[in-house]
Amino acid sequence: MLPNHAPHATEDKYVRIILFSALAIQIISAVNAIGYWHPDQQHSIIEFATYKLGITPEELMAMEFPNKIRQTIQVYLFLGFYKVMMFLHLDNAYTANVILQLITSLLGFALFNYIILRTFEHDRRLTLYTLLILANFSWFLPYVRAQFNSENFGALAYFSAILLYRGFSVRSMTVWKSMLVGFVLSLAFFFRFQMGFAMIGLGIWFLFVDRASFSIIAAMVVGFLLGTALNVYLDSLYYGEFVFTPYNYWKTNIIDERALRKVKSVWNYVGVLAVVFAVPPLSVVLLFFTGRGLYKKFKDPYSLSVIFFLLVHSLVPHKEPRFLFPLFGILPVILGYGLRDYLNQLPGQIRKTDFSFSVRLLVLISVVVNTVLLVLFPFVPVAQHIAFSKKLNDYFDEDTAVTVVFYQRTPYETQSVRNVATYYLHSKKPNLEFVTIQKRAKFLARVHDHEKETYFVSTYDRLVRDNLVDEMDCEPILVSSGLLAWVNRGLQKLKGPVLPELWALYDCGRDAVLEGVNP
Repeated sequence: MLPNHAPHATEDKYVRIILFSALAIQIISAVNAIGYWHPDQQHSIIEFATYKLGITPEELMAMEFPNKIRQTIQVYLFLGFYKVMMFLHLDNAYTANVILQLITSLLGFALFNYIILRTFEHDRRLTLYTLLILANFSWFLPYVRAQFNSENFGALAYFSAILLYRGFSVRSMTVWKSMLVGFVLSLAFFFRFQMGFAMIGLGIWFLFVDRASFSIIAAMVVGFLLGTALNVYLDSLYYGEFVFTPYNYWKTNIIDERALRKVKSVWNYVGVLAVVFAVPPLSVVLLFFTGRGLYKKFKDPYSLSVIFFLLVHSLVPHKEPRFLFPLFGILPVILGYGLRDYLNQLPGQIRKTDFSFSVRLLVLISVVVNTVLLVLFPFVPVAQHIAFSKKLNDYFDEDTAVTVVFYQRTPYETQSVRNVATYYLHSKKPNLEFVTIQKRAKFLARVHDHEKETYFVSTYDRLVRDNLVDEMDCEPILVSSGLLAWVNRGLQKLKGPVLPELWALYDCGRDAVLEGVNP
């Protein structure tokens, strides 16, 4: 039987088992989640920093650079981090990426698990265990938490500010503490401007629910303005002239209608939220309880923040799954608000006979699928092409000149064929000569020219699309992900779809074939 209550949650052996197991999964995810979820993380943060280091040339910079719409606080964080890596001789782009993801993962892991422990410490232990498991073992959450992007850092600063305010209020809220809360909120805003949507809800909570005094509100406003002044200074320092990036961002995306072009239905967000916790059908049930939590605790600062964040984002025509990433860490808390009453009604010793066969079957299916995905995803790089560029770089020694021919695109480019300059210019070995061939016939002719000692690279889906797999008659010796190559072979046997972005290095005309690597 599980204990209902304990003096301190951190002394509970089940809590410790859950958290230590979750920490192991989080670390594995961070180490293997090479690359980025969205190119903005690379082009608008990392390459903004490496531009200042002389690594990324101006002609390869993203459009946010000439338009001066990128806020630079996270750019400066990365710049400071990378200089430390250079001092420690760990400035290889791939090594630095892993360390950065570990730091980001641990910050998110610590903050949001602490919020759950603090919020539900005095609830029934079953509620606490359930929320900790969902927050750390849902297939997608450890994967997202590892990303050094504006969405994650905006959430880290924003929910840290709420945590600070609540912690200060329990003891004594002073003007200086209020200024600190306002300052941290300004950091959240400049990490991710869209966190301002959540601040509408938080402002309502300060004024009408918590009824904070005028001096406290005024001090927070002063702290926010001081943080704004600091960020305006950093932005202006970076661009070499005075800029106010929030206005530039608003002008480019709203006035100039850049964010109004790719119109998508709000159902896209509903679909994203429906798979945050586990997988359907269980995740759909948990989404219902999350909505119930928003309704039951709509006066809570976390709930009001989520409500206004979702409401305003739903009104903006352009929608992407990553826009909801700032909510993922706090959603287990909202779910807990809606789930705690139901869990309290369960008997002290739960037996499988307490639930119908259909309920048990649906839960079992969801848990099994979630577990399979949770096992797979921590070992799959976020950006296959970045992972493959590292393997390609490590595969060849530096003693021999090697020519590598790429079909249509190199792994040092995004899917939109934008150069990932940090990796290409700073980490590629000088003895590697890269040649890109766009035309199918020319590529095939080069493959069959055995007079030249040449390696060939492409994604498997491109070769299948252009009917090149059989005509090449080559065997792969290196793939971006052995696990995905194994999955891809299984799909092919079942006549299923070809996995995208599965990169492979082919050695045509040689006998050196890596056992079992065929995608």
